[in-house]
Amino acid sequence: MFDLWIMFTVIRFVLTLNIEEEISEIRMAVKQQQMEIRQLQSFNHILIKENHSFKTAIRQLEEDNLLMRKDINLTIGSIPSTEHSEFKHDESLKRKRNTTGESSLQNSRRAAAVGSLDHVAFYAYMSKDDPSLQKHNQLVFDVVKINIGNGYLNNTGVFVAPSSGTYVFAWTLYTGNHGATYYDLMVNGEVYGSTSGETDDVPGDFDSDSGTVVVSLNTGDNVYFRSVIQTTAFILGKRSAKTSFSGWKLY
Repeated sequence: MFDLWIMFTVIRFVLTLNIEEEISEIRMAVKQQQMEIRQLQSFNHILIKENHSFKTAIRQLEEDNLLMRKDINLTIGSIPSTEHSEFKHDESLKRKRNTTGESSLQNSRRAAAVGSLDHVAFYAYMSKDDPSLQKHNQLVFDVVKINIGNGYLNNTGVFVAPSSGTYVFAWTLYTGNHGATYYDLMVNGEVYGSTSGETDDVPGDFDSDSGTVVVSLNTGDNVYFRSVIQTTAFILGKRSAKTSFSGWKLY
């Protein structure tokens, strides 16, 4: 019986301690919230003062604007009728000149934009060998030397026509030794041109194959190279001779 009483006393003591700790934490939280509320009230008071100052400044500006309008009306009213007519005429001429100038500027900008789309040209080459032998491997000519019109994308190897017209595309592909390569020039996913290379099984035997096509493209059409079938040789890029791809707009 005595043991039960001791156990009950200990449990009650522990519960009392826990309750006191929770009460202490609650008091601290309430105190913290009260401090934050006072800070917010102080900040709100500052905002109210600033808002009042802004309203006063706005009213002053409105009054100044009204006075300026009255002064302008009085000045115009004091001008003789002939001078007043000349004043209106001068203002009309100024507006006409401004309108004409803006129109000329817009026409110049439109002409420049059209001109920039009419001038399209790019040249890029590979800086490293392409080790892929897979079918439909797409070649990426990563080094761009010129890209007028920004039509060529060196991260994908795809040329996207920035404007409609007739284009010329030229290429040179170098095939490594001990095998053969077969590549197509693709226009919107359709075969438009082809090239192949084959080398003997002797050291240092490389094959160079070039081609040129003329293509009619619409804005947004894409042109790129991909392998026809699985190849047995690399396309070379780390050589003095460059595996390259170029194109330009004729008209």
